[in-house]
Amino acid sequence: MYNLLQQYHIFFKISQNVSINFILKLFNLLYFCRYNKFIKE
Repeated sequence: MYNLLQQYHIFFKISQNVSINFILKLFNLLYFCRYNKFIKE
């Protein structure tokens, strides 16, 4: 049981990191698109 909880905890930490990374990349992409638009105009 304890081992299972440990694995779950590790999985949760990894998924949290992945989601944070994903959000950061999304923000970067949005910022990049906006910046490109600004330069073109």
